[in-house]
Amino acid sequence: MKNRFEFTAVVLIGNGELTDDFTIDIAKMADRLTIQLEIAKKALRSIAESSAQDNEAAKTIAAEALKSIVE
Repeated sequence: MKNRFEFTAVVLIGNGELTDDFTIDIAKMADRLTIQLEIAKKALRSIAESSAQDNEAAKTIAAEALKSIVE
């Protein structure tokens, strides 16, 4: 399964008032990012748990990345 991670930046221009459409778009972006974060956590957990003993570096990297996501 291939997952695409989106990096999103939001810039407020104008008088600072948020429209309903803009608020809905922000909520949708937050939902997508939350889902992607959950996918990343599952992938990293799987890598950390299933890495072969001779590939300790991959296991360590996955465990550290998972730890930083969970925090």
